[in-house]
Amino acid sequence: MPTPSPVIVVGYDGSPSSRVALRLALDRLGSGKLFLVHGYHAPAEFWGAEHHDRLVEAALDRGEAVLAEAATVEPRLAGVEHELELIAGRPADVIIAVAETRGADEIIVGTRGFGPVRGVLGSVAHALLRDAACPLTAVPDAAVERLAARAGEDRLATP
Repeated sequence: MPTPSPVIVVGYDGSPSSRVALRLALDRLGSGKLFLVHGYHAPAEFWGAEHHDRLVEAALDRGEAVLAEAATVEPRLAGVEHELELIAGRPADVIIAVAETRGADEIIVGTRGFGPVRGVLGSVAHALLRDAACPLTAVPDAAVERLAARAGEDRLATP
């Protein structure tokens, strides 16, 4: 069976810029395959087993809700070959691992617009620019309203 082409990985956190990233990926996908990825921070075990388990469960519940919400934001997702990936770890590391494992042709992510200081301290998009082994498209927060207006959809710009 031939590999679908292209293979696109989208980092998704439910933010307006990640919604636009998903829209761009679907516009580019054609007959390819999309991997919608949400990396979540697993709490440290020093909280104790009882607290740790509750914190992990809360993180998983939130991640599942974020990924499920993507189908309501972008109904076209149902009509394409795709997989949802919910993985514990730093979001940039998770996205890179999925891209490498799945043989991605491109990664598409949104940026959250936290500014230059946050970028130095570990922005997902900055880490991907530094470490990803495939092309990266980053949707700046400042472009969300313009792209959503061009598409005639306000649902992309509202969380």
